Amino acid sequence: MNHTASSQKQFTNDWKDLYIAALFEHDKNVLPERIAAAQAAIAARKQELLTSENNADERRVLDNAAFSLQALAQCFSMGQMVAHQESSARAQPNSLPGDFR
Repeated sequence: MNHTASSQKQFTNDWKDLYIAALFEHDKNVLPERIAAAQAAIAARKQELLTSENNADERRVLDNAAFSLQALAQCFSMGQMVAHQESSARAQPNSLPGDFR
């Protein structure tokens, strides 16, 4: 394998490493960055494949990975909203309707 083919193979697999890193990221502060990096790498790889033929299987894998990252991002966003709502609810004093203290 020549150097160009080797570097092309590495670039091709970079999205996979970034995708796996996003899926298994435990730090909620880092997760959005991991998702964005993986999404960008997947988009770049999909763009590369536009100029080549017979890559239907890889395109399907990329589409599935992109969909999974989108779902992960949405779950993360929903989790952030729920956490914010719960912390807001804890910060407000309990009151009953008609309670005019």
